[in-house]
This record gives sequence, C-alpha cells and structure tokens, in this order.
Amino acid sequence: MHLLRAGNDINMISFWLGHADINTTHIYVEIDMAMKRKMLASTGAPAFDSQPPWQQPDILLWLHNLTRRPELCGATR
Repeated sequence: MHLLRAGNDINMISFWLGHADINTTHIYVEIDMAMKRKMLASTGAPAFDSQPPWQQPDILLWLHNLTRRPELCGATR
C-alpha cells in the first residue's frame, strides 16, 4: 500500500513483489480515503455540449405517454 501511495504503478508493484498475476496484488491493495480524495480532486466533471438524451423534451414526453398507455411498454395483464 505504501508503494501505491508513493505513486508507483500497480503493475510495477506486482512485478516487484513477484506476483504472477495482478489479481494477487489486488488482494492486498485497498484504496484509502486520502487516495480517493486525491483522485477525485484531479478529475473534473465531464463536459456536456447539450442536454443528456434522457432530459430532452421529446424523450420526457415519450416516457410520460408510457404511463398513460401501459400496453406500449408490455405491462398489459
């Protein structure tokens, strides 16, 4: 864990420890809260050029219409 916190790549740590499989190294590695904060601080929010598809008015109208006509979504009895 100390090697990972020092900024070393997990693949190199696995090699250095002599693990034949990277999954062996993952058993011993848990990301702590300090690493999570650092990772989140270095990552920005995704940029959107337009509204997400599920927020577009025609999609919302379609979803609303599904609640009025359940046979459209296969919810018939």
